[in-house]
Amino acid sequence: MFEIKELPSLRFRGFIEKIDLDKRSTGVPEFWGEVTADEQFAPLYRSMDHYGIVGISYEFTETDSKYLIGIQSESGDVTFEASIYAFFIVKGSLPGSVRRFEPEGIKQIHESGYMFDGVMIEMYPEGDPSRDDYITEVYFKIKRSS
Repeated sequence: MFEIKELPSLRFRGFIEKIDLDKRSTGVPEFWGEVTADEQFAPLYRSMDHYGIVGISYEFTETDSKYLIGIQSESGDVTFEASIYAFFIVKGSLPGSVRRFEPEGIKQIHESGYMFDGVMIEMYPEGDPSRDDYITEVYFKIKRSS
């Protein structure tokens, strides 16, 4: 089950890539590999706040979405206005745990009288993401179903 949270306007900066929706299960992990190997990632990582590193899917079309790997930042290029989000805690190693969870999260949201509203924020706290007990915080922007 999820908790509904009202989040303030949030700004993020980082690396952005368009990901084909039909290749999401491989495209997102490949992008993470490219970004974390980039020498520009280290300074970004060192300047993260309590949210840690984030992965954000947004601006969905019929065929793709944008995916940002970065941090919350007042000087960020990407802004999401204050809104309500369905908040989930996902336990398990990455990237599999979050990818397996996405359809279940969307299903729970729909069954509760809400619908996904185009932004999914994954917050990755410090720790070993390969561990089975790793915790990822996942936020789906939502709105009431019509």
